[in-house]
Amino acid sequence: MPPLGLLPLVAKGTVTPEMAENLKLTDKLRQDLDEMLTEHNAIVAALKELAAAARREDKPDYIVFVDKLIEHAHMKELVMYPTALLIGAYVRQKLGLQSGLSRSSARRTLTTNLLPTGLCNVHSSDGG
Repeated sequence: MPPLGLLPLVAKGTVTPEMAENLKLTDKLRQDLDEMLTEHNAIVAALKELAAAARREDKPDYIVFVDKLIEHAHMKELVMYPTALLIGAYVRQKLGLQSGLSRSSARRTLTTNLLPTGLCNVHSSDGG
C-alpha cells in the first residue's frame, strides 16, 4: 500500500511493523523532492504557455485541461508530498527506526520547498 493509503490507519494511531516497507518510498520522495519540485515548476511554466496559446486559438477546453493539471501539481506539492513525508516520519518514529535525515534538514526541506512563504515559521526545541 502506498504511504497515502496508510493515512486512515495512521490517523487512528495504528502503526504496524509491515508499514516500514513504505519507508523506502517516503525516503526516496524526501531524497528526490527538490528535483521533483524543480520539474513541477518547469511543467507548470510549459502548461502556462500552452494555456496562452489556447487562449489565442480560442480553445477553452484546452484551457480547462491546463488549469486542472496545474491544480493537480499544486495539490501534490502542498498536500500529497508533505502528507506522505509526515506519514513516513510518524511510522519511523513509532517503530523506533532511525532516519537518514536530521530533523532540522527535514524541516528545512519542508519549509523551503513546500510551504508557502509566511507558513515557514517553524519553531522547535532541537535548535534546527
